[in-house]
Amino acid sequence: MKTTNRMLDLWAEMEAQNQMGTIKKLYDSSIPYHIFATFTSGDRYYGIAFSYDKSIKVDTTTFDNLKEMNVALYDDPSYVDCKLLVINLLSPSHRDTFSSLCINLINAVKDMTSEKELVKAVVNQLEKWRNLFDKTKAEGMSTDQQQGLYGELQFLQKFLSKKITCRRYGITPSRWLKFSVKMIFTKDMKVMKAGEEMVV
Repeated sequence: MKTTNRMLDLWAEMEAQNQMGTIKKLYDSSIPYHIFATFTSGDRYYGIAFSYDKSIKVDTTTFDNLKEMNVALYDDPSYVDCKLLVINLLSPSHRDTFSSLCINLINAVKDMTSEKELVKAVVNQLEKWRNLFDKTKAEGMSTDQQQGLYGELQFLQKFLSKKITCRRYGITPSRWLKFSVKMIFTKDMKVMKAGEEMVV
C-alpha cells in the first residue's frame, strides 16, 4: 500500500502554480490550529508555517546558525494579531527529508490544547532535529586553525632542523615547549619580537 505525504503534495501543487513570491496552503482543516505548507518561487524554498497569537513570545535565536534551514517570525497577513513561525528549507535537494521533519512537527503539535503549547512543542522538536542541519557542527579544524597549525609546525621544523638555540630570547631547546612568546610569522618565515629579527 502506497502512503502519501500531504506536505510533498501541497508543495508540488504550489510550485506548479508558478506564482511569484511566497504562497501558503492550509495543511489540514481538521487540525484546530492554522498550519501551512509554504513555497517561495525563485529561491524554491519549501516550508512550513505555524500561525499563533502575537502575544506569545517565541525565541528563534538558537536556530540562527542552521545551514540548511531558516527559522523566522513574520506577521500573519491572514489573521489579525497573529504571527507566523516559518521554517524554510534552503536546499531543495533535501526536500524529502525536510518533509519528514514537517510531518514530525505536525504530529507533535496537532493535539496540543493551546497555541502557546503548540509553539513550545515546535521549538522543542526543532531542537531535536537541529543536528541534521546545524551550520556550526563541523568535523576537524577551521581554515584559520589549520593555517595557524601549519605556521607553528613550519617554525618548529626549521627550529629543530637547524638546532637553533635562541638564548637572546630566553629559549633553549629543552625549554622550548615551556616558553611562551608572541611571534608574528611573515611570508619568508622570519620571526619578529620586540623590534628584533631572527631568520629561521
